[in-house]
Amino acid sequence: MEDENVADFGDGVEHGAGEVDPAKHVAAFLIGIRERFKIPHEACNFVASEVRDIIELSTSHLTARVISALQIANVDPAAVNLDDVVNDHSWQNSFDYYSDARHLNAFIAEKFDFVEPVEYVLGRGVNGKDRCMQYVSIIDTLKALLRKDEVFAEVLNGHCSQDGLILDFCDGLHCKSNASLSEHQSLQIQLYSDDFCVANPLGNKVKKLKFSAYYFILGNLSPKFRSKLNMIQLACLCPTEYVKEYGLENVLAPLVRDLKSIEVTGIEIERDGVKHTFTGSLSMIVTDNLAAHSIGGFQESFNTLRSCRFCHVTKTEVKTHLRTSPESRRTEMSYNQQARICTANPDMAGIYGIKSCSVFNSLRYFHVVNGLPSDIAHDLFEGVVPVVLEKVILHCVQSGYFTLEELNNKVECFPYDGSDLVNKPSKMKTDVNQFKVKQTAVQCWCFLRLFPVMFGSVVPVDDKIWSVLLLLADVVELATTTKVTSPLCHFMADVTESFLVSFKKFSKESGATLLPDLYPRTVELNVQKVFGRKHLYQPLIYLSSESIYLISKA
Repeated sequence: MEDENVADFGDGVEHGAGEVDPAKHVAAFLIGIRERFKIPHEACNFVASEVRDIIELSTSHLTARVISALQIANVDPAAVNLDDVVNDHSWQNSFDYYSDARHLNAFIAEKFDFVEPVEYVLGRGVNGKDRCMQYVSIIDTLKALLRKDEVFAEVLNGHCSQDGLILDFCDGLHCKSNASLSEHQSLQIQLYSDDFCVANPLGNKVKKLKFSAYYFILGNLSPKFRSKLNMIQLACLCPTEYVKEYGLENVLAPLVRDLKSIEVTGIEIERDGVKHTFTGSLSMIVTDNLAAHSIGGFQESFNTLRSCRFCHVTKTEVKTHLRTSPESRRTEMSYNQQARICTANPDMAGIYGIKSCSVFNSLRYFHVVNGLPSDIAHDLFEGVVPVVLEKVILHCVQSGYFTLEELNNKVECFPYDGSDLVNKPSKMKTDVNQFKVKQTAVQCWCFLRLFPVMFGSVVPVDDKIWSVLLLLADVVELATTTKVTSPLCHFMADVTESFLVSFKKFSKESGATLLPDLYPRTVELNVQKVFGRKHLYQPLIYLSSESIYLISKA
């Protein structure tokens, strides 16, 4: 039953100078605290109730003071309509009404560009219940975004480099050679995939609480806007166990269908009486290596003969093959041919490293060979960097340069500044046998940059193992630069090769275990647009050095 006070709320817009709509402001207030602080609606309801009581007490107190003031001024309070002056209950009624989640959600759907998720049934479980996924229409979301003046202007004007520097994906060869993405005002859609747990489950309950999410971001936006969390849009959400059971092709079918529509038909919006039609396509899919191989149709085991999604280098050659030649790179033609062979004969999957053709290859202007770049967060800051830091620190401890207790004291007391205050590394175990560098990606980045500053003065300048760390710091510095040129790319490849050679030599001499595939290799390192370390995990633009190599040859 609808609240009888709804009629008092107005139409949700300002009515005149100095006149406000209580419903609009109360709803916006409750939506703000609910979404910004991620609190459940029960907590939001409690806030609404408390604020309503405060307003009521304040109104009663104000009424008493007004009556007292009128009496002092020899004015009969009965002659004044206090209801018009003080006792306006519209604010209390608004809090009462919007404390109900249904009413607040209805306000969101009516007043905002809300795109409601659609539920798709994938199948039926043994208990007879439907197994479903949620899809948020990428077409409707893009329409809502393009209705925003700022987004529309970004798409209309573009942000290509004007001085020959490579600043973004739109300055690279893959974009310029793409028949759809190279068009002016073409929509560049970037996907980001990741799995997450909605709780911290134990044992076999992990599978039930793990979800696969597919987000997208509009690549036409300038990086300083694109790196904001509120510009990342959810497209698909599905329990991970359903993805494995029913396959990516079924789970991503609605998304691929809409992407095909954008490529062919486009998106039409009307602004100021003028109709605009925007076409575009998928530009890249950013994810970790395991998910990238799953999405791309590659073998998900990295122990196969050819485990690299960028080239045909074998498992044996990968330990010494530090540069990928143009002849050994995967191409669309070789991928399609090998995918057909492996589909007809699954036993060949271990030879070519491909299980089947990716569902995304059905798009007209996208292919996974060029659309699955390396992820700098996983490959460097959660992969190579902590491994090298751990081995170099243990070497320094065993050489007597410092102890693990001194390391923790320095980490704790170092005068961090700026974003490093938030991303400073946490304490590590002081037992040499249990020592691990377990930090987040941004903490590893911070630790690598500042570690030479912390302990460089106590390490001999001729220490060969220490030089391995310094070479890695140079690689990371180049990989996170905000401006790229072709000569810089070649220099980066040389520095990366020097690091890999030094690390391999160090591992052999020290007896440490060298990772069989020290990922990423030279041509697979990324040059990432980083506009704030707190946004490291978000799907920003990545430019592989292979792409830059191709640009330099063009």
